Amino acid sequence: MNDEKVMKVRRALISVYNKSGLGEVAGCLSRHKIEIISSGGTAKALRELGYTCIDVSEYTGYPESPGNLVKTLHPRIHGGLLLDDTNPEHLEFMQRTGIHPIDLVIINLYPFSEVASLRGVDESRVHEMIDIGGPAMVRASGKGALLHGRPCIVVDPADYPKVIDALDSHDGIPGKMVKDLAIKAFEVTAGYDASILNYLTGRRGDVHEGEPVSMSISFRFSDGGSKEVDYELRMLRSGENPHQRGYIGEPVGRRSYREVIPGRGMGLTNHLDLVGYAIAFEVRETMKYLNDPRTEVVVINKHANPAVLAAREDQCDALTAALSTDRKSPFGGTLITSSPLRVDTANSLARKNREERFILDVLAAPGFEPEAIDILTPCMKNLRIIDLSSLTSWDSICEGILGWNMKWTIGGKPVLTEMDHVTFFNSRHGMEVLSRRKPAPGELTDAYIAWIICKAVQSNSFAFVKDALLLAQCGGQPNREDSARFAWMRAQEFGVSLSGSAAATDSFIFDHTTIDLLKEMGVRTVVHPTRKHLTTGSLKPDEQILAKIDEYDMVMIRPYLLSPDNRDLPWRVFRHL
Repeated sequence: MNDEKVMKVRRALISVYNKSGLGEVAGCLSRHKIEIISSGGTAKALRELGYTCIDVSEYTGYPESPGNLVKTLHPRIHGGLLLDDTNPEHLEFMQRTGIHPIDLVIINLYPFSEVASLRGVDESRVHEMIDIGGPAMVRASGKGALLHGRPCIVVDPADYPKVIDALDSHDGIPGKMVKDLAIKAFEVTAGYDASILNYLTGRRGDVHEGEPVSMSISFRFSDGGSKEVDYELRMLRSGENPHQRGYIGEPVGRRSYREVIPGRGMGLTNHLDLVGYAIAFEVRETMKYLNDPRTEVVVINKHANPAVLAAREDQCDALTAALSTDRKSPFGGTLITSSPLRVDTANSLARKNREERFILDVLAAPGFEPEAIDILTPCMKNLRIIDLSSLTSWDSICEGILGWNMKWTIGGKPVLTEMDHVTFFNSRHGMEVLSRRKPAPGELTDAYIAWIICKAVQSNSFAFVKDALLLAQCGGQPNREDSARFAWMRAQEFGVSLSGSAAATDSFIFDHTTIDLLKEMGVRTVVHPTRKHLTTGSLKPDEQILAKIDEYDMVMIRPYLLSPDNRDLPWRVFRHL
């Protein structure tokens, strides 16, 4: 398939259960004098909207069966989807049998999951919702698109606007769009089949001793609505430990990150460490928000915590800076870049491998320059390489399960917390300077980055940043003063000074002894949400803490959020899931 070639559209087939957007699509096809084939309720809806169409039964010369069970399963339909009229042998067959090419197919399937999830629904009604002709046409169209660059298959009304725009702008549909929509179509049919299987096997009540292959999570909402998310399950190299099985759920109907080199085997912790991309993305976008040119971010995650991180104007410089603060933790970690991996960065990693036998478990980036992968794979033979380029927005990175994060506690009970989308570049917030001394511009930038990193470290957390470089961090301690102390010990081990740094912690500092400790380390800026709005107890300790801050000529900053009516809201950033 030629991604640059624009496919002309002469004939379209429309068969949709969900009629939303139908008028806009039909209007576009009419403007471009494109013949429309349709059937049943779709044809009726098109005519009511004032558009002409050819009935499928008229086009095939074969009447629809009783109950509309057989309509589109006909050689004139599927031949028009699968045969290539630019191939002389195909064309001769098409002319001899009266098959015309179909260039655009717009289909959405019977709402099986929606009907199956209705309370008290009759089983025969659910069985009626098993679409046959629709998935067959979707798969035939997808195969034709991948083989010959035609037809373009559209299965989601959300994609109508870009198809309309392509027709209006290019008088056709670009090859890349045809390919991307074909991939999406196969994702939809896979999910559709999985939802049918899930329903049928769930109703049997069998005890299954085999491996899980799919799962569905359904939510019912207080307004009467419902939503279901389907996942295909793929076995991992291991679970959290070698004696445990592990699976990764691939969301059906949505594209996510992918392994560039398959078969190397990702374990559960490898997938969890990819959360480092959220950190790299958040730092990058925050630097843009601050008009700071240091938007190339490199982070190495280890056991779901950022081990090292740096932001620089150049990606290779960011890598060098990040690796300067810790000579142990990055080994065998997951390295993530905020932009496509460059050749010079790959060369730097390969050189470090030759000179220091440095290795990574996983390398992930939103794309790769040509040859970058070929440089690394010979020297790091077990390296897993992940392409993150499909995660183009903050919302796609922090999607969760319908916006929720979930974990199971004892007794089989799930606990849910809303995914934390809140950050500097998408929310109304403030960084209130409480101290007498005000931060210099560089100190304020470091305060922003330290806050981002401390919320990525397991509570109780502390992160120390200077010149957009993570100097040290520690979390998972039962009190935050211990986290600060252990981070300092780690920095001292590698000869890293915390003098002049910004230190951020995920909740309020308990008392002034922590400030004494931070002063001893050389910290100049302290970032914490204070007790304001976070406790019903006395606020007096905050006054003592601020007095110490001013005594030591340090800066203290309180991050906070603003409600739509400009109320001051607390911004605590615990991380336990």
